[in-house]
Amino acid sequence: MEFIFSIFVLWVGYSIVAYLMSAGARTVRAAGKTALGQGGLAQNLQLEFRGIPPFETQVLTGKVGDGDGVMAIQIEGRGLFPVHSATSIGFITSVFDATDGGELKPMIALLEGFQEADSVVYQHVLEIGEASPKQGYVDWIRIGVALPEVIQPPRTGRRKIRVFTRMVDISNPPPVSNGFGPVSVTDHPGLLWVGVHDLEWNFELRGYEEESEARTEAQGVGIKIAVAVAMADGSFGDEEGETIRGWIVRSLAPFSGDTQQNMKNIFNTALREAYEQAEEGLLTLSALSDQMNFLDDRSAKYEAVELCLDVMASDGVAHPEELKLIRGVSDSLGLDYEEIERMRDQRIVGLDSVITDQADAEDLLGIEPDWDQARTLGHITTEYQKWSNRLNVLPEGAEREN
Repeated sequence: MEFIFSIFVLWVGYSIVAYLMSAGARTVRAAGKTALGQGGLAQNLQLEFRGIPPFETQVLTGKVGDGDGVMAIQIEGRGLFPVHSATSIGFITSVFDATDGGELKPMIALLEGFQEADSVVYQHVLEIGEASPKQGYVDWIRIGVALPEVIQPPRTGRRKIRVFTRMVDISNPPPVSNGFGPVSVTDHPGLLWVGVHDLEWNFELRGYEEESEARTEAQGVGIKIAVAVAMADGSFGDEEGETIRGWIVRSLAPFSGDTQQNMKNIFNTALREAYEQAEEGLLTLSALSDQMNFLDDRSAKYEAVELCLDVMASDGVAHPEELKLIRGVSDSLGLDYEEIERMRDQRIVGLDSVITDQADAEDLLGIEPDWDQARTLGHITTEYQKWSNRLNVLPEGAEREN
């Protein structure tokens, strides 16, 4: 019995000594790493005795880059990579607006380099390379970034942001579309880890929902401008009405649901109000142009002039008053008249009747009444060369004759 007890005491003593020797060796290694500048002593002691902790992330805000830098939302990660075999890992960062009752709305990236492959939604991808089990980041390392300066939220002002950071297998990444994708490692074999963080940010850029609303409003003003041009001869013909209604149908086609219904209401109201105001002599192009300039949607401006040109061409005749109005509208909207002429000329070749007298010809060619003879002849020479070149590429038929 005493012999057994003595053996037990010796075994315990050996175990204690072995532990102390191991602890001493770990302490020496930790101190050595610290002396070499590889982290602090407390951190290195923790790594020696406990190993690398599980992977985690944090979010910081501040400037990145050289010089003054740009403000950025930075996602940093540290800890053990959750892989069971050698894996090529990477990080995908998606950013949402979560202000409206927690409903997630994607953020749009204004630069292509920060967009998803198949959409304009913000995405930052960082490929790390091959990682093996028991490897990880000891210190905080930046693994993702969101740049508010190139992000467009749904609406301007202070917004709640939700950041998703996905650690993925680069050889088998989970599908992410418009920021949405699997959020649990059980949802896709290529999803290794997911981190979610919320923060707030003040955006000065007008949101895309606000832009969409402003664009729809601008398109409604464009409909009124087209009606004003159509009424230049004192009547609103069936062809002109059908042209505008056809434009409305085509413009609504890409949309559905509440968005389409809202746009339809705005467009139909604009058409009805414009006709009523024109009948009462209250529809003025100057006021409509001012309203369009206030909304400041350049594409909607060109769209409005193009609709006016379609209205002009709808009855097969280029009326002098309509031509003058369209040119005046394009000038008041600050548009490039060369681009307007290009759109106009495309309609002219399809007209049944183009010129009825010299005044019509001058309006059609864009000759101003106050030009002297030299300027007029120079302009006619340019127009002759332009149309002669076009003549050579048109097939025989009505368009070539026109």
